Amino acid sequence: MNVPFVMGRGFSDPIFQSQAIFRLILQALSTPGVLLRVDTSSFEGPQGLSSAAAATLLALADYETPVWLPDHLVKGPMRDWLVFHTGAPISERPEHALFAIIDAASPDPALARFATGEDRYPDRSATLIVLCPSLENGTPLMVTGPGIESLVNFAPQGIRNGFWDEFAANHERFPLGVDLLLVSDDKIVGLPRTSKVTPLDGAA
Repeated sequence: MNVPFVMGRGFSDPIFQSQAIFRLILQALSTPGVLLRVDTSSFEGPQGLSSAAAATLLALADYETPVWLPDHLVKGPMRDWLVFHTGAPISERPEHALFAIIDAASPDPALARFATGEDRYPDRSATLIVLCPSLENGTPLMVTGPGIESLVNFAPQGIRNGFWDEFAANHERFPLGVDLLLVSDDKIVGLPRTSKVTPLDGAA
């Protein structure tokens, strides 16, 4: 017996909820390394995607913002859910996407494959939503840079080897570069290109 596909309902109040999530995303990027919680009580995301990641896409993506998805999501109900609720085109190439979902543990694609902006238009860069098993009790990180008044530490789990070296190279390209939103369950942490991340246990 085939089980019918049920489309997640998205935001119940799209305007109000999109604005609320967008403000939270701005807060996350302006206070790097600080763990914030997303209110996901009144919407339903697709299977296989954390509620924080789904809310972020609902708030940011629209018909003018190409989104790149990894194979395991682009071949599943995620693609239909995203297109139905946002109208966003699905990009086949990472460098053409304005938003992307990436798996923290996957070695591909590298951060450098995504759009980093142009000298005259550094804002034409990608924002990457990084799926993590957890944002706590993992490799401890020290985050420094603009927006950080005092030392900030957080400890995401499941980050692949070499990821923070790539992010350091991304930081060096400022004002160009990608911005990161690390997500797990209903939690989110922002890491803009201005941030410097130092693993405290020697991991790169």
